[in-house]
Amino acid sequence: MKVAVYGRLLDISKAQIVQYLFDELRKRDMECFIHDGFYAHLVKKIKHLEGIPLFSGYDDIKDQADFIFSLGGDGTILDTLTLVRDSDIPIMGINLGKLGFLS
Repeated sequence: MKVAVYGRLLDISKAQIVQYLFDELRKRDMECFIHDGFYAHLVKKIKHLEGIPLFSGYDDIKDQADFIFSLGGDGTILDTLTLVRDSDIPIMGINLGKLGFLS
């Protein structure tokens, strides 16, 4: 299974949760893609990200990802919608924000 991961800024207090997600994906031999902007933010906070392919937009994941994790709050979910557009990629929201009504 191919999984894309998108997020925006990550509060350092949430780094353990994100680390757990990547560790679990690795254990299950899931192929991962990380949004390049999120990767740049994660690389100093999360271990074992080397070698994971990056994506920057819709064209990079439209035929590649089986689903996408959206890590953040409701604004991040809305950003994720612009990434998947009409590709029918399901979005799994993980609320790391404040309200979390959508995620």
